[in-house]
Amino acid sequence: MTLALIKNTDILATLGSQKKEQFLIGFAAETTNVEEYARGKLIKKNADMIVANDVSKAHAGFNKDTNEVTIFMVDEKPIELTVKSKQMIAEEILAVALTKMKK
Repeated sequence: MTLALIKNTDILATLGSQKKEQFLIGFAAETTNVEEYARGKLIKKNADMIVANDVSKAHAGFNKDTNEVTIFMVDEKPIELTVKSKQMIAEEILAVALTKMKK
């Protein structure tokens, strides 16, 4: 049996390359080198903000009720959102994005 696969389009990179005045947010689920990979993605994909989380942590990532993330933006210090419900994390990400979009 043969399984033929095709490479998916990189949606974030495509949106980043076509960006004009949009505020583009990407997400990075990592298990190692979280900051390095998130900062690389921020630049490479031409995003305004990357929300990264270490999915190897017991209280974060997939199939969990809680999460913790770090928000990366060009020329700004990372913003760490500590462990809380995913709903609360989402609300805080939105608040940061709205603040940054107004500038």
